Amino acid sequence: SLKPASEVMLSAEAIERFRANYRDRFGAVTKEDPLYEAVSAGAAYAGMQALPMAMLPDVISHDEDTHGRSAAGVMGGVWTGGETSGMALGAVVLTGLLAAGGYISSQADTTVTQPDSAITAMIIGFSVLPAALALISVALILRYPLDRSDIDLATGRLVVRHGKFDKT
Repeated sequence: SLKPASEVMLSAEAIERFRANYRDRFGAVTKEDPLYEAVSAGAAYAGMQALPMAMLPDVISHDEDTHGRSAAGVMGGVWTGGETSGMALGAVVLTGLLAAGGYISSQADTTVTQPDSAITAMIIGFSVLPAALALISVALILRYPLDRSDIDLATGRLVVRHGKFDKT
């Protein structure tokens, strides 16, 4: 029988290591930091979802500081397009995986016994593949070159350039 699983298992030690590394990388943590709070509470997947979205505004600010003009619309559009394409591709890949595994569809009032190959396809599609993709995303996030000092420096220069800083 299938048992519930999580892409990332968080032990108390893993949570504390995340918290220490996060503070080292990004500085003091405020009460309004949903990523830090989610992972601290043990919600690893929520943290993984929030991290890239928390990084996007920093990348936009750093890019504007580096190139002298804002490309926020382009970056937001590319982000949204990539996210939407990823969700659509995920459904296509899962459908193909289930078909290759011999999954048998049924109506609501019909009971079907799935072959072992379909069960294996489900296990791969709902645990192994997401875990592998999560590991790939972690590898990419670890290559993120900006740290708190880069972000603060870019933000400071943008404040000087624009004469204000609006967090909204």
